Amino acid sequence: MDQGKTEPDSSHHNGISQVLLYGEFTATDSRKVRYAVSLSELDLTVQKITSAPAGRSKVVFNLRDCIGCQAFKGDDSTDVGAYFSAYFYPFKRRWMSSGVARQRVEQCFRVALVQDPLANLEEAQRWARAINEGSIHHQPQREDAGSEHTAAKPALSHALLLSKMRPDVLSGLL
Repeated sequence: MDQGKTEPDSSHHNGISQVLLYGEFTATDSRKVRYAVSLSELDLTVQKITSAPAGRSKVVFNLRDCIGCQAFKGDDSTDVGAYFSAYFYPFKRRWMSSGVARQRVEQCFRVALVQDPLANLEEAQRWARAINEGSIHHQPQREDAGSEHTAAKPALSHALLLSKMRPDVLSGLL
């Protein structure tokens, strides 16, 4: 069972932005891997929790790159945990090129703070709602067509997924 703080701690700061939510969750593929997740007004910060400082990796996702987040129950009816997945399209360097392009990144976490599946789902929904609200406040700015950072639009095959999350962003992608 996950033990985590779900209320913001005023002693945590992410750059200049104060943490709105903080929690410790497990990975979806391995319940042994734990992450400290914090949400600020600007970003979602994910840090792997390990006993060795060298093994701690920290990734910061800008909410401007987030197209949405959803909460859901697991497929296994015996699993008391709930899940939330956030979808980002940050700029990344291309493999064989000097340019950058947007590439899809999904972050999914298992919430199992208590043995009550409904309470865990409500907590996952709270995180999804907060991430969605934060991403709406930081909608991506359109770049000039001549800019080297002009984003490639996500494939239309993702349209069904996108339509469930951020209709305002979906209309700009199609």
